[in-house]
Parts: sequence; structure tokens; C-alpha cells
Amino acid sequence: MKKLNLGDFITNKRIEKNMSSRSLAISCNISPAYMNDIEKNKRVPTFKILKSIGKNLKLNESEVYKLMDLAVENRVNLVPYDMVEYIKTNENLKRCIREKIKRNELTGWEKALDSKENKEDVK
Repeated sequence: MKKLNLGDFITNKRIEKNMSSRSLAISCNISPAYMNDIEKNKRVPTFKILKSIGKNLKLNESEVYKLMDLAVENRVNLVPYDMVEYIKTNENLKRCIREKIKRNELTGWEKALDSKENKEDVK
């Protein structure tokens, strides 16, 4: 079975919404040729365009996250755009990550994640 990629994901969601590639492109303020390149996996859109695609396709939160993850999945050393934007605007988070890297304490995240998962399980 073929692995899902960004272009297929967008195309499938667009078809589910009965939208043409051209109408999605116009609603995202990009050229139809650029949208075609995105859907054919010839180009990876910017964060701004990805957000616009998600908005115009009326994707739910988990679908938007999937969109962001797929956008960087086959590219080396890239973090999903939505996370990059959040990190860039949060000085405390940047400082915390850098301290963890400096101290080589990256395993400490597992405790925080386990704690969060346990709290969510209780809800």
C-alpha cells in the first residue's frame, strides 16, 4: 500500500469537499500551477500557505496537524511548521529546550509527557 504524502492528503481532502484544485488555489491566493505542484509533491508550501489550505478545506485540528507533519516528513532535519512558529514566539520554551540540550537531559521530556497523558486519561 502506498504511503500517504502531503499532495495525496490535500487532494483527498479537496475531493471530499467537492472543490477543484483551481478553486482551492484561488481561495489560498496562490496560482493553480503552484497548487498543482503541491498536489503532485513537486513543491512544499510555506507555513502560511499550509494554514490557508487547512482553513479553506475546513480541516479539523488533527487533520491540520497531519497536514503540518506531512509537509516536512520527507525533508531532512525539519520540524513541523506549526511547532516552529510556536517555538519562535515563546522565549521560555526556547530557553528550556536549550538548557535540556546543553545538559543532555532530553530524556526528561518523557516524565512530562507521561504526566500529561496520565492527567488526560483521568478526564
